[in-house]
Amino acid sequence: MTQWHSILFPALVLATWTCIWLWGIGLAEFLFALVIGIPMKRTACWTRTRVMVYGAHKDGTWMNSDRSGLLHAPIIFYVFSLALTITHYGNGFDYAISWCYTLLRIACSLSEVLSNGLTKKQVLFFSSNAALIILSAHVIFEMSID
Repeated sequence: MTQWHSILFPALVLATWTCIWLWGIGLAEFLFALVIGIPMKRTACWTRTRVMVYGAHKDGTWMNSDRSGLLHAPIIFYVFSLALTITHYGNGFDYAISWCYTLLRIACSLSEVLSNGLTKKQVLFFSSNAALIILSAHVIFEMSID
């Protein structure tokens, strides 16, 4: 398998992680709530600054966190991965940056639930964005010199 074929592997890993992170955790939460008997039907009334949940227990309610952050910037990464694969321009540098980006995005999504420090989340987020910018600039430069 040549290098330009394997450039898709980091994109596939990130896409798989995104599916697990977005839908797998929600399915596990649903099954857990079903097993312990948390009622599923809730009516929400949105106000300007908060959500009031009707029909919830007085001691609180189960609110899902927003995990959609993996759906934004990685789309650009997927496009560049496909472009490198189709055009055969990918090299070892692109492969390494692709893995850096993939691992940083996974760490960034994990830091949202495991870390309390905003600084760590920001460093991971901006590091992953920097890796994506480096990859995109390198790909555009490689394709423009031919």
